[in-house]
Amino acid sequence: MKKLLFAVAMVLAFAVSAVAAVKEVGQVTVDVPAGWTTQVQGPASIVIAPDQKAVVTVALAPASGATAQTLAETAAKGMNGKDLKADGDGWVFAFSHSGATGSVRTSVQNDQAVICTMIGENPELIKIARSVKLK
Repeated sequence: MKKLLFAVAMVLAFAVSAVAAVKEVGQVTVDVPAGWTTQVQGPASIVIAPDQKAVVTVALAPASGATAQTLAETAAKGMNGKDLKADGDGWVFAFSHSGATGSVRTSVQNDQAVICTMIGENPELIKIARSVKLK
């Protein structure tokens, strides 16, 4: 029984250490998973995987009354995007450009377009993009 309790305690300890921390990154807050890093480059807020093989870049722009769906449709058309679909309060589509593949998630907050570009293969990418909030 003691071994079982110890094993459960260890699992819980590791689960807590992997929980995302809310961080201010530029003009937004983002749930950043343990081990991931953040940086601001100009107007972009960036979240980078520990192995640097996955990244989320967040850009803001005036929505000018447009909906997240309209913004996503326009962006997808301009980027030859595919698989446009609703995603909670936003819209997501896949793209491929110059050998890089990824996806874009758009949402609107306070008449600001929140555009999250996700490059790489990592299940955390969409979670990070969904967590972005304006400060």
